[in-house]
This record gives sequence, structure tokens and C-alpha cells, in this order.
Amino acid sequence: ENYVSAKGLKKMSKKLYGRSLKPPEILKKAENNDPIAIKIWNNFGKDLGVSLSYVVNILDPEIIILGGSISNAYKFFINSLKKYLIKNINSEPAKRLKVIPGELGEYGGLIGAASLDF
Repeated sequence: ENYVSAKGLKKMSKKLYGRSLKPPEILKKAENNDPIAIKIWNNFGKDLGVSLSYVVNILDPEIIILGGSISNAYKFFINSLKKYLIKNINSEPAKRLKVIPGELGEYGGLIGAASLDF
């Protein structure tokens, strides 16, 4: 939660920019080729990859779908995520794991929660 969340991104932006930025602001800067923003997303991918490696080592899933608003920045963190995920997982089949952004984007959680009521 301290690293792979909006809170973690804000903390990292405060450290590198001197002020706290929201994830959409960091994404906009990365889209404009800001090297600091790109570094923030690479670090995010590293931390998420290491964190997901624990889940993969236990459950050995075939696919991980990344949802929520963070998935909007997928292209900026997926390479570092995959690098550190593969580096930290045990089984060979897990190395063929697919990691994709959710199709519902930032509204995936909301839609999922709403569907539980029906």
C-alpha cells in the first residue's frame, strides 16, 4: 500500500519533484516525456512486480489483470513490472504469465462492486 498505490506515487513524486502529485498528473508528465515522471512509473512497476511475485509463487495464475485508474499508465510501468516479476518468481510456467490492463479501466472496481448487488 505504501508503494504500489496512489499514496505511494504521491510520496515518490514529493521526493523527486518537491511536491505531491496525483497519479493522473504524473501520467500526463510521463506522456510529455518528463524523465522524472517516467522514473516514477518505472519504480512503481518494479515495486508492483516484486509484490505480485509473491502472489504468483503461491497461486501460479495464468493471467493477471491490472485494473483501476493506475492501469491508465500501464505502458509506462509494464516493462519494469515484467522484469522484476520474472526475476522473482520460481516456476517456469509462471514466467509465461500474462499481465494485461483491464478493459474497464478506472471503473472496473466500481462496476464489479455494483454487479454484486444484482
